[in-house]
Amino acid sequence: MDVTFKENDSRIRRNMAAENMSVMQHLTLNLIKKETDSNFSLPRKRRKSALYDEYRKKCWDFEL
Repeated sequence: MDVTFKENDSRIRRNMAAENMSVMQHLTLNLIKKETDSNFSLPRKRRKSALYDEYRKKCWDFEL
């Protein structure tokens, strides 16, 4: 996960910001992994979700 999100290069240091960012990164990665309609690799899914709003909405579409 450190390599995936380049956490060593991160400059987030204040208060709980690093922990909050880590939680958001884990959530994002888990939602992208959960999307099974496409047979893409995880890096390709991450790139696609960064570039295309529709795909990102599809990944974030979940029920509580």
